[in-house]
Amino acid sequence: KQNKLANLTRQIEQEQARKAVLEQEISNFKPQKPADLLEAPSIGEEEYLLGLKVEGRRIAILIDRSASMTDELLIDVITRKVKSNVDKKNGPKWQRTTRVAKWLLNRLPENGKVAVVAFNNRARILNKGRWISTGDQEGLNSVINEIDNLVPTGATNLQMGLRKLTSLSPTNVYVITDGLPTQSITSPGRLSGCRQNANTVSGKCRLNLFKTSILNSPALFSAKVNVILLPLEGDPDAAAEYWNWTSSTGGLLLVPAVGWP
Repeated sequence: KQNKLANLTRQIEQEQARKAVLEQEISNFKPQKPADLLEAPSIGEEEYLLGLKVEGRRIAILIDRSASMTDELLIDVITRKVKSNVDKKNGPKWQRTTRVAKWLLNRLPENGKVAVVAFNNRARILNKGRWISTGDQEGLNSVINEIDNLVPTGATNLQMGLRKLTSLSPTNVYVITDGLPTQSITSPGRLSGCRQNANTVSGKCRLNLFKTSILNSPALFSAKVNVILLPLEGDPDAAAEYWNWTSSTGGLLLVPAVGWP
C-alpha cells in the first residue's frame, strides 16, 4: 500500500509539474497581430474572435451615411438633424462607423482592389469613382480622408448604393449600415405598406423597400456579401433580413459589441 501511495504521489507531482510548464508557456505566448496597411493607432486587435475576414479580388465597402447613422436612439437622431455638420460628424454612431470602415481598410488582402461607396438618398464612389490597389497606401489614406469628410444626413436609399456597386462588379461586399432603407428608386406608391410622399415610413414599407432593392441588383447575386449592422431602435426586422441576405451569398452578418472596434 505504501508503494502504491508513493507511486500515486509521484504521478500527481509529475502532472502538477507539467501543468505548471504549460501555464508558463501560455502566459508567455503573444499572438501575432497582422500588420496594418494604414496608420490607425486607435484601432487595435480585440480580445475576441469576430469571424469576419476581409477578402476578395475586388472588394467594395458600402457605407450608409444617412442621418440615422449619427446616434443609437431615435430622439438623439432627430435632435442632431438640425445641428451643424460638425455636430453630425461627431455623433457617436458616425464616429464608430468611420472606425469600422478604417478597420476593414486596414485588413485588406494583398494583390486586390478596393472601392468605397457612400450612400444616403444619393450614392457616389469615393476616389473619383476609381478602384484602389490594396497595396497603394497613398490611395488608401486619400480615401480615408474622404470618409472623414463625409457628413451623415438624408434618407437611406440602399437601392441607390447597390446600383453604384453593380457598376463595379465586386467579388466581395462589406456593408456598414444601421437598418432597413427608407427610400428606393422604385416609386414607394407601388410597394405594399408604402405611401407616396409620406412623412413617416412604416416597418412593412421598409421591409418591402429592402426586398425590392436586393431583387433589383442582379449583378450582385454572385458577390459574397457581409454586413456590419449597428442597430437603430425601432427596426426589429433589420437583423433577420440582413442575415437572410448575407447567408444566401455565403457571407456573414455581424452585430458587434458596443465597444468594437
